[in-house]
Amino acid sequence: PEHTITIPIRFFFLQFPTDSTAGDATQTDRIPTMVMTTTTKQLRRVRTLGRGASGAVVWLASDEASGELLAVKSACAAGAAAQLQREGRVLQGLSSPHIVPCLGSRAAAGGEYQLFLEFAPGGSLADEAARRSGGRLAERDIRAYAGDVARALAYLHGLSLVHGDVKARNVVIGGDGRARLTDFGCAR
Repeated sequence: PEHTITIPIRFFFLQFPTDSTAGDATQTDRIPTMVMTTTTKQLRRVRTLGRGASGAVVWLASDEASGELLAVKSACAAGAAAQLQREGRVLQGLSSPHIVPCLGSRAAAGGEYQLFLEFAPGGSLADEAARRSGGRLAERDIRAYAGDVARALAYLHGLSLVHGDVKARNVVIGGDGRARLTDFGCAR
């Protein structure tokens, strides 16, 4: 159901390193300095985007003041909420244009935990394939998406992390048309 909630959210702001080699492709995958702040946002729940096997629900939220769209991943059951907190800790340490960024998190009433993620308006790669005639993507698109996912995995593996659940539903298409890896619930 559509409703509005006012909540304090702990947001993570990233300060990216800059130097004379900013045009170098590896610069986009360098780990930034993280700055945290708590702010109050009034979010309107728009619609459910998906449900996970762990019991987590992802919904689209709109910031009433700015109109910014966010994906909110929430879990209520104790085990699922603990897993979501762990996922948030993994995401806090990541900074790559090929991974959906975690913008913040909060512990809500009743043991619910929420992650605030960048919204990917293109939906999942599975959704993109389903929208196409016959469920097939053009070879050019497959190459681009596969390259984005490969760069995400290379970045993770460089940090000694394994995603553990790469599939079309866990790859989303950002507003820039690039693929981004999401759902780090199985990451190790």
